[in-house]
Amino acid sequence: DNFAWSDRNGDGLVQPEEVTWSKTIFRGDRYAPGKQPEFLVGWGHGCDPELNLVLSGICKVEGGDDNALFRLAPTGWTDAGVPLFDVTRATPFATARGANGLYADVHGNVFVAGAEDSKADALTCFDHNGKRLWRIAGKEKPRAKDVVASNVIGELEIPGIGPVVGTWAWHGNYRPYLVSGDGLYIGTLLDDTKLGPASLWDESWRFYYQAPDGTPYLINGANDAQHILKITGL
Repeated sequence: DNFAWSDRNGDGLVQPEEVTWSKTIFRGDRYAPGKQPEFLVGWGHGCDPELNLVLSGICKVEGGDDNALFRLAPTGWTDAGVPLFDVTRATPFATARGANGLYADVHGNVFVAGAEDSKADALTCFDHNGKRLWRIAGKEKPRAKDVVASNVIGELEIPGIGPVVGTWAWHGNYRPYLVSGDGLYIGTLLDDTKLGPASLWDESWRFYYQAPDGTPYLINGANDAQHILKITGL
C-alpha cells in the first residue's frame, strides 16, 4: 500500500494520526481510474518548485505503457511551515513506457527516464497537464553513445538554446546527455576511458551546477572523487 507521513507536531517521530494510507493494486495489474499502483521508482520521485510530488507506479496501461504517473499536492501547511500530504488525494495525469526516475523542472514540465538497456523510452517530457511533448525512444541493446538515462539530474539555462536538462546513467553506457527543454539533442560529455577526471565509470554519481554568472558545470564522480568540470561549446 502507499502512505504519506506529515510531521504535524514537529517532533520528528511518526504517530499514527500523521500517516495517510491508500490501498493499491498489485504491481503489474491493469490500471483503472480511482485506483493507485504502488508508488515505486528506482531513482526517485520528482518534486516541483511548488512542492507538488510527482509519483509513478508499475501497472498495465491501455496502449502499451507500463507506468501511471500521479501528482500529489500539499493539502496545507503546519504553523512551522511543514507541508501536509494526503496520499489518497494523488491524482493521475499521464502514463509512460518505463519510469526509472522522475524530475520536475522550474517550468512545470515533468521528465521521465526509462531504464538503461531496455525498450523503455530513454527520456519523455510531459507538460504540467500531462500532455506528452516529446520522447527519445530506448533500445534494448543501445550502441556506445545511444541515449540512455537513469534520471534527469539538473537543469540549465543556456543563451540561444533556453532550458536544458542533463541526464546521468548508473549503468548502460554511463554517459551524461544534454537535451533542450523542447527535445533537441545537444550532445554527450566525458571520455571513453577509466583514467582521469573526465572518465566514465559505472555506478558513479554525476550532477550539474550553473554558477551565478551562467557558467555550466558537470560534477563527475569518475574514480571515487568529485571532479568539477566546466561545460563549454554550447
